[in-house]
Amino acid sequence: MTNIGQSVKFRVIVVVFGLMPGIASQAVAKPLKVFILAGQSNMQGHVNVSTFDSLADDPKTALILKEVRNADGTPRVCEKVWISSIGCAGDDPTEQKGKLTAGFGASPAEIGPEFTFGIYMEKLLGEPILIIKTAWGGKDLHTDFRPPSAGPFVWSDFEFNARKKSGDNMEKDKAEKTKATGASYRLMIAHVRKVLSGIKRVVPQYDPGQGYELAGFVWFQGFNDLVSTWTYDKCNQPGGYDMYGQLLAQFIRDVRKDLSAPKMPFVIGVMGLNGAKPPQNELYFRQAQAAPASLPEFKGNVVAVETAPFWDNDLNVLRERLQALWAKMDARAAEAVKKNPKMTGEEVEEVKMQVVGENFTPEEQKRLRGVSNFGFHYLGAAKIMAPIGKAFAEAMADVHERKRTPMDARTVLEKGHASGALPEGIVVRIGACLGAAHAKAPGDRVSEELKEMWEFTSNQVHRVVIESKEGKLSYHRIESRPFDSKGICKDLLEGKAIEIHARKGEGPEVAFVGTSYHLGLRSIEVVWNGETILDLHETNGAGLDV
Repeated sequence: MTNIGQSVKFRVIVVVFGLMPGIASQAVAKPLKVFILAGQSNMQGHVNVSTFDSLADDPKTALILKEVRNADGTPRVCEKVWISSIGCAGDDPTEQKGKLTAGFGASPAEIGPEFTFGIYMEKLLGEPILIIKTAWGGKDLHTDFRPPSAGPFVWSDFEFNARKKSGDNMEKDKAEKTKATGASYRLMIAHVRKVLSGIKRVVPQYDPGQGYELAGFVWFQGFNDLVSTWTYDKCNQPGGYDMYGQLLAQFIRDVRKDLSAPKMPFVIGVMGLNGAKPPQNELYFRQAQAAPASLPEFKGNVVAVETAPFWDNDLNVLRERLQALWAKMDARAAEAVKKNPKMTGEEVEEVKMQVVGENFTPEEQKRLRGVSNFGFHYLGAAKIMAPIGKAFAEAMADVHERKRTPMDARTVLEKGHASGALPEGIVVRIGACLGAAHAKAPGDRVSEELKEMWEFTSNQVHRVVIESKEGKLSYHRIESRPFDSKGICKDLLEGKAIEIHARKGEGPEVAFVGTSYHLGLRSIEVVWNGETILDLHETNGAGLDV
């Protein structure tokens, strides 16, 4: 085993900080921020603009009303937010585009989460944005939005037998399933690419010289998977929807790959129907939807937003009471028309409203005007959907806040130097790979090629090993000790050599010892909340470069 006294220095010269101090301050036109919104009917949006008044009745939503509506009562038109949307003009790729306003929902009189998302996203970022929306009603993830990496849809034995038992034409079903598999995913990707290839068609003021940034993706879907009890045949058991979470993780990876945006932030809108007390299977489904956000590979750039807190159970109870009266209202109207066949449509509605007046108080009737659709469409209520869109924007802005340029590598190191410890969430990763001739010495028990990697965090240094699985790297800390990061921050800032003591050998007697890092590959990486903000490499002593 190598004697500690034999140690020599590991020297890495960092030139990017010392030689290019002004590069971060150069004025460059900001790329246009582009956000993709996708999903099924709740992403389409079934909230009628007639429900906007209900926002004023709750202090928590009253301020939102001022953002979505002008003083004269008309819906706001956003001057710095543009949108291109497909799927809301029918189950087809017909495009709607223009400045964001009401009417980009499932009909010209409706909105979805895109309205308040766009308003608040632009407000939070302080710059113009483009929304590309692709949403179709009644679509699921297991088939329609199925990601390419998931492969073809394969019926489980349970679903196959259930279909066969019901008398389905299996050959026809197979052909239809094959055609439908991934169809919505492909339409979504195709439309995004179409818009990005000609942004000026949607945003007339766009300057191609400024470029664009795929700044985020919002996914709001789930109902059709929730009710696919043949596909998720164990849906009433814990883990019964785990396949959905797995598919969603594959979806995120595939979207990032197909759009060449490997770290594009994702916001997952977790279904919140029935609020805090959903049926047990809905609870299991929510857990599956949120699961990808907890995967280590998605740390810091995939966020799950619970929409249950925005559900209004009292409003839903009123809607259910109203629905129970529909038959009575229709019967009363039919009787009135029988007596007077010349009644107008308005007069028929007045007769129906008489039934409502007999069963609801004036205050309850006022609240009911805030409902325009069914429970599975969040009651078509602005009081519910408007805060959801705002929450999506706030979650997305939070991801961007962690990525903002003020927290660049220089800022990180200056903070570490000033405080004596790296800020929380920061990792400085230094690694090297030596050739065999420089890695071995008589008596050394090391491999033919010595690879060393260290991670410096707040007040600690960790020796790590790297694992590669399916092309993805993961780092595992196997040894740690106290460390004052103030010195390394100072050396990096000043472009000085860094001395790191490597560890050789095996067993409990092994200590950190020095190794001559003269040839081979060296790297320095600065990571903030899972995002790489500096990546430097040197090969065979050629000098580090960005």
